[in-house]
Amino acid sequence: MEYPPFSVYASLYSKYLKGNRSQQLIDLAGTLKGKQVLDLCCGGGRISLLAIANCDYCTSVDMSEDMLQGFSLPEDKGCKVVSTVEKFLTESIDQFDIVFCQQAVTYWITPALAKSLALRVKKGGKFIFNTFNVKPPVNPPLIKHYCLDGANYTEISRLIPKELGELFDGIEHFQMKEGINANTHIVTG
Repeated sequence: MEYPPFSVYASLYSKYLKGNRSQQLIDLAGTLKGKQVLDLCCGGGRISLLAIANCDYCTSVDMSEDMLQGFSLPEDKGCKVVSTVEKFLTESIDQFDIVFCQQAVTYWITPALAKSLALRVKKGGKFIFNTFNVKPPVNPPLIKHYCLDGANYTEISRLIPKELGELFDGIEHFQMKEGINANTHIVTG
């Protein structure tokens, strides 16, 4: 799939993106000083550019080289990587204190990639994301963290209301072992 050039996205963002949602996500992270930050699906770098002012290092990942060319990062404090989320999460060995993903999380999140992401987040780290969904879910997810036989687990479950023609509600559920621990924060905004 080929995406429109960065200039088209920049125009749409300036026209329709109201408020400072990027800054709100940065604020949810707390202090960035001394932190390694990953901006997944960074697009035009809105999160990266805010983070780079305070973090030690920011890695900006997007599958569109054109999008990455729309902004620059100081070479000593950041890098840009052309990659799909799947390729980056499964091939990278880097770990990050804070991972951001603005809006695009709904396009790539699967249980397998969530597990790969958990391996990229340092112990006590945070994954902060938002979605295009402006209306909160009727049934918010249930998140459980626990330790069993020395291994850390996180389970996320959510009731999906039945759609027209279906006989019963569904349950979306996945469980991650290790790589994510009871002190890891999963934040939605």
